[in-house]
Amino acid sequence: MAYDRQFLKITFGFTLGGTPEVASTSVNYSTAPGWTGAVAALGEIQANQTACLTDVAAAMNTLMNSSSLAWADYSDFTSVKVAAIGTDGNYLTDPLVEEAAIDSGASGNVLPQSSVVLSLRSGFTLGKANYGRMYLPHTRATLTAGGPFVASGDTGPIATAGATMLNDVTTAINAETTATLFPIILSSIGSGFGRGVTEVQVGNVVDTQRRRRRQLVETYSTASL
Repeated sequence: MAYDRQFLKITFGFTLGGTPEVASTSVNYSTAPGWTGAVAALGEIQANQTACLTDVAAAMNTLMNSSSLAWADYSDFTSVKVAAIGTDGNYLTDPLVEEAAIDSGASGNVLPQSSVVLSLRSGFTLGKANYGRMYLPHTRATLTAGGPFVASGDTGPIATAGATMLNDVTTAINAETTATLFPIILSSIGSGFGRGVTEVQVGNVVDTQRRRRRQLVETYSTASL
């Protein structure tokens, strides 16, 4: 595995009340190919860590509370982590972590393994690094009456809220860094490749994360014949 530049990985952490399960979603930030300034950028953020990461958390919190998105009432948004990642995909130094009881969801009857997905798009279709995804933990959107798909009136507002979140995170990060960073889709195929995110799309099918389902310890009730 090799990337063509260093990058910052921003990870949003969630917990599921009363269980050991944790969930996260992340997005990468970088600049031109060959960039080697991830550690320096992380240090600049660290100099104003609480203020910067509070703004980053607020951007995600606004998205999770957007009116078209149902965020589970057992789900807690608890942390933001920023890590400097090398071209080998490993940490270059210790990450920055801001932990707090940031906010919790308020919607009932959301399956723990369900997820509304932000599909990140580069605007290109040929070549590598055109498609990325952010799985929003413990979320769903309203289905059409008598149908299996999300209502068209909800996918648009969620996509807009997702784009606003990325724009706000970009503003918060670039307020601290010398390098101009942007959300990026990275491929480690061959010598690596990357393209900036230009669009956020939201489909009309609620996704399922089997990994989250497997982390839930199931207790059975029994009825005898």
